[in-house]
Amino acid sequence: MIAHCYFRAKYCKNIDHIVLATPDKEIFEFGRNLKFDVCMTSNEHERATERAGEVVEIYKNKKNILIMLSSFKVTSLSLIQ
Repeated sequence: MIAHCYFRAKYCKNIDHIVLATPDKEIFEFGRNLKFDVCMTSNEHERATERAGEVVEIYKNKKNILIMLSSFKVTSLSLIQ
């Protein structure tokens, strides 16, 4: 499901950069094996928005435009285009 969400997000013409953020070593390695840009984050976050905030801080020299995708199945690309 992680790879599905990542690859589907790449279909959006308005997204230049996608980062997989996770505190989980197995997911981190999974992403690296698929050549994703992966960011290891703290496992202390209680909410996805906290994790997203950490990623924004880590990537603060890049544009801070953030779209959070959970591991839900996007059935229509019009939802993200």
